[in-house]
Amino acid sequence: MDIQRYRDWMDGFMNSWKNLEGAKTVEWLSKDVKYYENPDGAPCASFEEVASLWEIVPQNQRNISYNYEIICVDDMYCVYNWKMTRTLITNGKELHQKIDGIFQVALDEDNKCSYFKQWRSTVTE
Repeated sequence: MDIQRYRDWMDGFMNSWKNLEGAKTVEWLSKDVKYYENPDGAPCASFEEVASLWEIVPQNQRNISYNYEIICVDDMYCVYNWKMTRTLITNGKELHQKIDGIFQVALDEDNKCSYFKQWRSTVTE
């Protein structure tokens, strides 16, 4: 296992999110990614559905800062604990949020994410 490839992937994914580059964020995902937006729901039905989730990021998020640590990595998955602060814009109102989340990620041979599952706890101020 090469832990650096998981660091590189997370840096690229999170930096594109932070920079509000939704289209660039989805470039870190494989076209056949099994993507769970919510841990207890079904995965997104298609790559287009995943991309549509990220299309709205430049319109509804601002002031993103984050950090993360790798909790564990094995031959199949990497698990990250990530923390983020952001401003979410909804119905014309700015909501300040703190998020503590977990990503479970598998990378394919091209270092694209082929499996993505997340858990998160969000506090809105």
